[in-house]
Amino acid sequence: MARMEDAASSPVLAPFAAFVDARVAVHTRAYHQAATLVERAFAPFTVRWYEAYARAAGAELAVVAGLPEAAERVAAAMPYAEQNDWAAACLARTRGILHGDRDALAEAVERWTSIDARFERACTLRLLPGRERSTPR
Repeated sequence: MARMEDAASSPVLAPFAAFVDARVAVHTRAYHQAATLVERAFAPFTVRWYEAYARAAGAELAVVAGLPEAAERVAAAMPYAEQNDWAAACLARTRGILHGDRDALAEAVERWTSIDARFERACTLRLLPGRERSTPR
């Protein structure tokens, strides 16, 4: 990627790589490296582009993987929801999963809809009782 053998070691690409790795782990349920991926998502980044995405995705991975520090990761990522619509939607879903909060999941659906993130919206709808078979619109 971008002539790099390891995007995670690139100051510019590290937050993006952390985001992508966390998203792939969440959506494929590959939690065997969750602790390492979450650490990478919360690492200090030299270049902070995509940091909001990395933090939100890392928090969600911590929750779905059942890591003991999941609630703390969500709290640490929450300030990013104020500055990034994708992070706000992801963290609403994450709060919904963590606390079994249907209202937070419904908020996430609305947020995904507002940014036209159809795949993420569909994934969130599946978490709502009675909406498990919903498809992207």
